[in-house]
Amino acid sequence: KLESIVGKEVEKTLKNNQLPTQGAESIKKMTDAIINKVLHGPTMFLKKSGMGDNKARQVDMIRKLFKLDE
Repeated sequence: KLESIVGKEVEKTLKNNQLPTQGAESIKKMTDAIINKVLHGPTMFLKKSGMGDNKARQVDMIRKLFKLDE
């Protein structure tokens, strides 16, 4: 979902600015790197036992918190 949001915003920005192809590719790579860095910590937390005993409940809460089903 984050990639979709960022992708739309990058496209909107690039559409309104005349950047060389290399500049546009650099911006896309940069946003991908930012997404990966932002999501790394939460992803590692979810993969580890830090979720507690009721993982299904916590996953459901995360889905609702970030509106992942919309």
